[in-house]
Amino acid sequence: MNSYVIDGVFTPRASVKKGVSVYTPIHPQQLVASCLQALRERQPEVFQKTETAFFGCVSQVNDQGANIARNAVLSAGLDWSVSASSVNMCCGSGLQAVNIASALVASGTNSVALAGGVESMSRVKMASDGGFMDGNNDVLRKRLIQVPQGISADYIAASEGFTREVLDEFSLHSHQKAAAAAQKNYFQSAYALVKDEVGAPLLTRDDHIRPDTSMEGLSQLKPAFAALEEQLMAAGVIGEGKTLDKFGPFHTAGNSSGIADGAAAVLVANEKFIEQAEIKPRARILKFVAKGSDPIVMLNGPSACCSQVLRECGMSPKDIDLWEINEAFAVVPLQTIRNLKIDSSKVNINGGAIALGHPLGATGSILLVSLITALEKEDKQIGCVTLCVAGGQSISAVIERV
Repeated sequence: MNSYVIDGVFTPRASVKKGVSVYTPIHPQQLVASCLQALRERQPEVFQKTETAFFGCVSQVNDQGANIARNAVLSAGLDWSVSASSVNMCCGSGLQAVNIASALVASGTNSVALAGGVESMSRVKMASDGGFMDGNNDVLRKRLIQVPQGISADYIAASEGFTREVLDEFSLHSHQKAAAAAQKNYFQSAYALVKDEVGAPLLTRDDHIRPDTSMEGLSQLKPAFAALEEQLMAAGVIGEGKTLDKFGPFHTAGNSSGIADGAAAVLVANEKFIEQAEIKPRARILKFVAKGSDPIVMLNGPSACCSQVLRECGMSPKDIDLWEINEAFAVVPLQTIRNLKIDSSKVNINGGAIALGHPLGATGSILLVSLITALEKEDKQIGCVTLCVAGGQSISAVIERV
């Protein structure tokens, strides 16, 4: 049985600067609740049939602990019978939550489900859950030593010949495309506005975009991971004779994803429900794949993951009209584009996380809603969304506009 996206929304992403964003006063549960309220208003008849919910969140401690999915559902006023689970697949959490919901409705276990993700990176700092990359497990550490993602990003750039200039140029284009989309209010119909106590919107568009970004400005930014690379080389973790043996001053704050707060939610249902309710969905989920890869190189998984999901769809990269490849670091989409021979004009046509920010647990579902919106506005049919994932994983989904 097929699964469909009935509708989806996301909050404008709020840039976190010096540890604070315009959403900092808002509890993370309420970021999700804002999305749920928007879906309730847009799809009241389907929304009230919701049976279960899944929401991604990466740093599940403090304000994001205690099963944030369940508490967000309760805070939004859904019926107590709606079960809810929190999902953590690092950067893939928001998309994996949708994939789980999709699998359940496709199997007939449920008819209607909610899914999405959230991350308040201003209230719950990245890595607040502690444990470095491996949970401080000495047994695992004897088997392999994982490193921060930026180290892996610099390794891929160095080993595959992506220069600092190429990475900065990609970043510039991300900001230019995002600024152009914002100027046209491209995603206005997709936004769930977060409001203050008197009902005024805190943000009406993504505020991480820097329209004045230039190659000159980007070139002046210092490498973000050079000092850490020196420390790890001195400790014998990376360098000659190790898996990660090549580096350079490649990734900076300018060509890496921005820290942001945000949330997203989608409403999914199966074919039987749609036919009985006589409703028109926005997209059909054709296939999805989550796949492991080298946990040290870590960020090079999207190419293999996309290849598998396309193969299962009986498609090739040329069959995809639009792509959303998460811009965790500039080298990730660049490598994926090169490996799969993708037409770059079809990739992230409205910018990506470098320009818009990357609220970790929410980004996967934000990208899915962004892709559906773009397919509709550009009158295209097939889209693919993919993200690299910390720890050596990746996740992809192929959808069809209906």
